[in-house]
Amino acid sequence: MQPQGTAVPVTVTALNRLTPDGCRNSQSLRVAFDWHGQRTEQFYSTSCDQTYSAGETFQAFALSNDPSELGPTAEWILHPDEHDPFDFIGPNGLPTVLAIFSLPVLAAGVSLLIVGLVAVRKRSRLAAS
Repeated sequence: MQPQGTAVPVTVTALNRLTPDGCRNSQSLRVAFDWHGQRTEQFYSTSCDQTYSAGETFQAFALSNDPSELGPTAEWILHPDEHDPFDFIGPNGLPTVLAIFSLPVLAAGVSLLIVGLVAVRKRSRLAAS
């Protein structure tokens, strides 16, 4: 699903300190910026690759009709499924991940079936003799 609107640059000010480790531990960076003459505060979607200090200003992008989501690039905002830092299997990657992980499960199942059949045949031979 593509967002409506265009990506517009905004100058944001960090309201708290955020380190890469803190980001990876689910801490968030809250920022403030001017949106049509009013101060707006939002959480900033970061890729956890740098430290942000309180009071630091930098450029971010928001949708022209909705400042509730901010990102580091226009592409981040316009195509959020491709840049979700918390999506560990990639954009729309669930079918691929399931296929990759189902192959070892299938192989293990077939192996257990073969071992079971061999054991049953062996028991049948022993019982017959």
